[in-house]
Amino acid sequence: MADSIRERIFQAVEAKLNEVTIIKYVTRKKINPLNIPDYPAVFIVPGRDPVTEDINNALLDRELTIFLFLWIKTQSDDIHKHLEEILPYVQQKMSSDNTLGGLIIDLQEEEVGDPIPLNDAQTESGVVLPYQIRYRVNRFNPYSQAA
Repeated sequence: MADSIRERIFQAVEAKLNEVTIIKYVTRKKINPLNIPDYPAVFIVPGRDPVTEDINNALLDRELTIFLFLWIKTQSDDIHKHLEEILPYVQQKMSSDNTLGGLIIDLQEEEVGDPIPLNDAQTESGVVLPYQIRYRVNRFNPYSQAA
């Protein structure tokens, strides 16, 4: 069986993030940030995927939310500055092709969340970047890409 459209979307986002040379670890599974093998790291986590439009009772537009968790570790006492040095690379790569090579209708960043400190020493931190991915499927085969 061929990969579903959702699976192909996740694969495309993962491939895109693996091209960001400053990022050392990309994964699609959510793990404990304290167990990250290499930093900076990005986790790709799926969110809601509601139907947003019914087109002629044959096609459905969906809007998948994905969350990119960007985690860093530094010995610097200015962890937020270090985070700001890495964040634009992720944002630039994600905005470089808003159709993922024609796979989707649109990809749009929602926001950069508040920094999340992971420990009292402030050597590890992260931010969450939610993205909305609009794509179209056949009503009768919701795992297929529709034109």
